[in-house]
Amino acid sequence: MGNKQWMQTTLMIGLVSFFSSCSPIEHNKDVVPEIESLRENAILEVQKGPAKPKIVEKEVVVREEVLVYQEAAKIDDSVIIIDLDSNILEFYENQTSTFLIRVRHMVDKLSSKLDIKNLPSDANLTKVKSERENEDLYQLTWTPNANYLPSNKLYEQIKIELLAINTSKTYDIESLSTQTEALIVVFKKE
Repeated sequence: MGNKQWMQTTLMIGLVSFFSSCSPIEHNKDVVPEIESLRENAILEVQKGPAKPKIVEKEVVVREEVLVYQEAAKIDDSVIIIDLDSNILEFYENQTSTFLIRVRHMVDKLSSKLDIKNLPSDANLTKVKSERENEDLYQLTWTPNANYLPSNKLYEQIKIELLAINTSKTYDIESLSTQTEALIVVFKKE
C-alpha cells in the first residue's frame, strides 16, 4: 500500500464518519435519557431559592453581676472614744491649768462635738486643731479664783460628765454618742 492509497483510505473513512453523524435519519434513542425530569427538577430548585441558614441551638450561660450589700461592722457607741490623760484633773487656786481631751473616731469621716456637764462656769472648753486624722482635740482651761475654797477646806472635788455626740452626716446614725466621767480636784495654793 502506497502513500496515495493510504491517503485515500483515510480520507474515505473520515468522510463516512462525517456524513454518518450529520445524517437526517431520526434515531428513536434519546441523546440524554430522562431530560424532561431533569428540567422539572431544575425548575423546582430555582423556585425554592437559596438554601436557608441552618439553626443551631446551643445552651448559653449568662452571668449577671449582682451587687450585694453586707454589714461589714456594726457602728455603735464604741466607735467614739473620749481620751483623757488622767481621769483626775488637778487645778490650783489662782493658777491656770490646761488639759487636752481627745475624742477619737474609729470610723473614717466621723466627727463629734464634746459637751461637759457640771463644768465650772468660768472654765473654758475650746476645740483646737488636731494633727491626727479621725480625732477631735479639745482644750480645757480654767483658773480657779484665789478664794475658791473656804479656809477650812484643803481641796474640793467636782464630778464632771464628758459627752461626745456624733455630728457627721456621712453615716445614717442620729444618736451615736459616748460618755465618760472624770473628777476635777481644786487644791488650795500653798
